[in-house]
Amino acid sequence: MKSVCVRSILLALVLVGVGTMRPATAQGTTHPGCPLCPGGGYSVKALDRAGEEGPGRALEEKGGVFNTLLIAPDSMSEVQNSIRWGATERLELGLTYLVDESRFLGQFNYLLMQERESRPSLALGLGVDRPGGMENAVFLIGSKALDREVGSGWSGYAGVLKRKEENRLRVAAGAAKVLSPKYAATFQYDGEDGHLGVQTRFGEVNVSVLWLRMESLGAAIGMSLR
Repeated sequence: MKSVCVRSILLALVLVGVGTMRPATAQGTTHPGCPLCPGGGYSVKALDRAGEEGPGRALEEKGGVFNTLLIAPDSMSEVQNSIRWGATERLELGLTYLVDESRFLGQFNYLLMQERESRPSLALGLGVDRPGGMENAVFLIGSKALDREVGSGWSGYAGVLKRKEENRLRVAAGAAKVLSPKYAATFQYDGEDGHLGVQTRFGEVNVSVLWLRMESLGAAIGMSLR
């Protein structure tokens, strides 16, 4: 495990240089990004809705880069490193490196419709099919801040995904509740299992403790590389 973690960290350091070459402009705060990436994508933006400038802002900017290291000992992929880049105000591109298998999965996310007060955003993308997963899924996801509908600090997403090895659609959904400017609770459903998380922030670093499939612990560390 030690050598696997070292390889993943080295990859992240190499990719730091990739993300420091572009300018930045803002886009929607509930844009789901990678909806099933633990500690990243949609969930990492929950804390930014509390009003603090944080690392999740990198996922809302043209040229912003965000890196996530996941360690999940009882998952299909025990260690994986993901990096996502805001190519335009609507398009995110990325790669997930499965350290155990020494292979990459591509990612993209295109914002089809911006969120408004009366409607959710809508995004089409490709990303990991479950937290700690080893394959991708295509997804169509709507997401929205739910402060008016549910209560202050709530947001959620819902949609469908299609896994590579399956011939049917699955429902994907998630929710986040900002507990304070530095803490948030998250839930992700991948069409088969539910996953809980508690997220906190240390400066430009987000740390998530995860209860994957409601049966095993994992952790994710996310940071802006802009």
